Amino acid sequence: MSHRGSFGFVSNRLSSGESSYWQQDGICRDDPELHYPVSYSGASLRQVDEAKARCRRCPVTDRCLDWALEIGDQHGVLGATTPDERRAMARGDVAAVA
Repeated sequence: MSHRGSFGFVSNRLSSGESSYWQQDGICRDDPELHYPVSYSGASLRQVDEAKARCRRCPVTDRCLDWALEIGDQHGVLGATTPDERRAMARGDVAAVA
């Protein structure tokens, strides 16, 4: 079972069988646009860095990153990572993320 949340994200059931609407606990809820920069280079790097910093303070960072990796999301700063960083993680290229 899944539910489309306020961000358009899909929240799936946890392995425990309980429904988790974890996005509701994300600190990105107050400024979701921050996490979707126009680009990931140049002048947009300040926005990317700010989004990552907010993610690192978020109580659901790990769940958000797991979700982004699970579905292969290629947009936005999720779980304190950029799409390029998540692609590197999926390939097992830890050095590219560090």
